[in-house]
Formats: sequence, structure tokens, C-alpha cells
Amino acid sequence: SGPNGQSRLAVSSGGAIGVAVAQILGISDPATMLELGYAVFNTSVTEIRYAPQRRSLLRFNHTPHLGPEIPVTAV
Repeated sequence: SGPNGQSRLAVSSGGAIGVAVAQILGISDPATMLELGYAVFNTSVTEIRYAPQRRSLLRFNHTPHLGPEIPVTAV
């Protein structure tokens, strides 16, 4: 949520999502950040909650909107 509990939506590439997730998890190794970016599926949802003193990872690579009939694979 943003100020006053408002939600925000950001659309980005897997690389930027990987770096954001790595920072939240306290990972500083560039190779691991890169691996996280490569792991992001197209159209997946990653949800991050921002608070004044803390960021929390709520979802990473979430794909239920694709449905069970569409296989999700990583390359």
C-alpha cells in the first residue's frame, strides 16, 4: 500500500524484479540477483509491501491467473 493505504501497481522486467526481491531478502551477490531475474515468469505477479521501516515480500512469481491448462516453464 502507498500513502494512506493506497495500492500501487508497477510493471517491470524480470531483472528489476529479481534485484528488488534480492534486496528484500538481504541478498547482495550479483549472480544470485541475476538468477532471480531469470526465474521470473512472463505475466507473473510479485507483490511487495512497503512500510516506513520495512519491506516485505508477499508473493513471488505468482501465476494462478494463467490457469491450470497453461504450463508454466522456465528456460
